[in-house]
Amino acid sequence: MTCVVLAVYLALVCLQEPGLPQAKPDDPDTSLQKLAGDYGSSDGFVRESLSVTTEGRYFSATDGCLGAMDRSAGCATVVEGRMVLTPDRLNLVRIRFYLQELATVLNYWTIEAANAGTSGERFDLSQKLREIAKELPELLAHLRSDCQPIEFVPVQWDTRVYLVRSEEGKSFCNGANLGLNPAMSFLVRADGGNQERAKGLPLVPDAWRPMLLETPIHGKIIEIMSRGQARVDLGLENGVWEGMSLESDPGGFGGSEVVEVGATSCVIRRYYRTQTAFKNGENVSSKRPGID
Repeated sequence: MTCVVLAVYLALVCLQEPGLPQAKPDDPDTSLQKLAGDYGSSDGFVRESLSVTTEGRYFSATDGCLGAMDRSAGCATVVEGRMVLTPDRLNLVRIRFYLQELATVLNYWTIEAANAGTSGERFDLSQKLREIAKELPELLAHLRSDCQPIEFVPVQWDTRVYLVRSEEGKSFCNGANLGLNPAMSFLVRADGGNQERAKGLPLVPDAWRPMLLETPIHGKIIEIMSRGQARVDLGLENGVWEGMSLESDPGGFGGSEVVEVGATSCVIRRYYRTQTAFKNGENVSSKRPGID
């Protein structure tokens, strides 16, 4: 019984958070009609899907290698050109998902308890619950964040429409400069001819525009510095910006981030310590090797 009470409490956390009633908007924005549709993204490990209706409703799902990770439903609106998804205050879809997850855990514990009884070992359910209780603060913070409205920036790129979270403009522009497929990280509408490479540049907000390159830039490492950093002969004059991704390994595993930029040069560092060290004279490019 304690497990059930705990699960229901966690599932209903969203009731304490801001949200819209579970109802259709009275007067759907005409711009919503243009953005409605089925969206999806997948990096090979996690797949996200989002369906937005012309009536102002949405349903989202996140699935990983081991199965379902999240489900949500709520209201979809367009505010000043941004798509805003607000989970229902009584989010029945998410509640059902949490209860299903609880059933899976209880079933596992039942089997574990039975096996312990057969072998003469003691299965301590109260200890299991105490272990869960220790993780409650972090779990509740995560659940509350999931109940908050999410704002997306619609980005038109050739025939495609992407939904990019407002705070992920830098990541989207980095991917575009590198030549990566945005559908691996960002939601793209299913009707955009996603099998072909998009032409031209994406139509991004003015604040993001300086982060996009008209053409790739190429340079060299001119100085090996301390703390795993290196100086490159590319700077503001070439379109470099702080936080920009640059590649320095022909094998495609030399990703680095610009941490300091001047007029004619910049300083880069690897994303991970396990990556290969920089070499003086090494070629550097804004485009990932092997991508046309």
